Amino acid sequence: MNVDQIVLPDEKLALIANFSKLDATELAMIISDHPELPNEYFNFLRRFGYGKLREAGEPKNFPAHFEVLMKPKSAEREYFGDTEIYQNGAKGDVLIFGLESTGIAYGFDVGNGNALVKVDNYRLVTNLHLNFPEFIFGLLACYPDLPEKYEDGYWLNDIEERFSIHGLS
Repeated sequence: MNVDQIVLPDEKLALIANFSKLDATELAMIISDHPELPNEYFNFLRRFGYGKLREAGEPKNFPAHFEVLMKPKSAEREYFGDTEIYQNGAKGDVLIFGLESTGIAYGFDVGNGNALVKVDNYRLVTNLHLNFPEFIFGLLACYPDLPEKYEDGYWLNDIEERFSIHGLS
């Protein structure tokens, strides 16, 4: 799955309509600071930007179900401010790219080949077994649910409902 080849239907584009675009200098700084991160992550930021996923008509002060951050944050130094992630499954620092409204973080475990992980509020680290494009487009496909799996061209949420980028199947 390639970020640049995904065509999103209008109702999915509406979820990211309020995203802010990065200018070339901002994106170059993020790439320079984090060259170890997957190119597909940078391609997503370049193409779509960052911000809060919102359905049309949701008030701006309504908590977003998910927010894509402008730049990655260190779970250890910038988000949790402790090293508990290492006792709970992280192989290296987790560079967080997104947050659920409940504070659950999603990021790349840099000590585990940039595996995509979820870090809950207790610092429990769960490998998602999804790559970045599978997760981020699954997020759009399953919204407001979160993707748990990607198989046979469909995303599955936690109760095994199947979604495509065009909706529930």
